[in-house]
Amino acid sequence: PVNACVEIFFALCHVLIDGGKNVNALENKPSEVRNATLKALSDDADLMGSTLEKLLQFDQRVAPLMIESGVMTTNLNKILTVIAATREMNDLLPPNSTSIDRTFSTVCKVLELLVAHQPGGFATKNGDEHDEPTNLHKLLHMAVHLLGDDSCRAAAGVFESHMSSFASFEALVRDMKFVLHMLE
Repeated sequence: PVNACVEIFFALCHVLIDGGKNVNALENKPSEVRNATLKALSDDADLMGSTLEKLLQFDQRVAPLMIESGVMTTNLNKILTVIAATREMNDLLPPNSTSIDRTFSTVCKVLELLVAHQPGGFATKNGDEHDEPTNLHKLLHMAVHLLGDDSCRAAAGVFESHMSSFASFEALVRDMKFVLHMLE
């Protein structure tokens, strides 16, 4: 049931971040129907996110199951790819808000709890802790440069949770270098 909940949650978030562009059922619908459907999907994503948050808060067995289901690899990579495709980086300041901030913040709430419970699951793909950026680095970078203030705060919360719970000095050094490089 946890894997199904995770998959449904990320599928809903994927559709919402993409604006429903790849949903065949919404293709030729009037804008009122399309907007109402996307609003309902957004509410569903919020409920699924809240469910995952509660599971992570009260059941210690859930975090390892979520890691095994590919939350930080496949699911997060898909979300980051869609964000990169739908948002373009300008030389101007990032926007104060975007249409995907609410969905992105919901994803980040779940990730923040997950990172707090399973910090070791987020080093890098091969467990190598050198300068290779992780999905958490990409998450924070995209939020800072492409998304609004709420998304930036949510991603910073995930990264803060990661840095405060990680036990490896090498990873902490890598993460601090990343943050300092972003501030340049």
